Amino acid sequence: MCDQCLCNILKNGATCHYTNGLKVLSLFDGISCARVALEKADISVELYYASEIDKNAKQISAKNYPDILQIGDIRNIQVHLIQNIDLLIIVTGK
Repeated sequence: MCDQCLCNILKNGATCHYTNGLKVLSLFDGISCARVALEKADISVELYYASEIDKNAKQISAKNYPDILQIGDIRNIQVHLIQNIDLLIIVTGK
């Protein structure tokens, strides 16, 4: 994805040239607040990979977004599962 395209999506609400939506990897995903933020910004998501280890957080994410692909502990991510990611999100905090 080009910086200009992402800038246009976030600042101007322009349509992204990714017509099917973005492929997103969210590290330390928690309850998928990054997915909520993308939704509120009207940014479509084609695939959303979530790296999270907390059982309760993963259950909440799965209930709210059943299409999220949980890939587990960041230390064990298999690279072939996350190739061609358009947007990397790192969520931190408690």
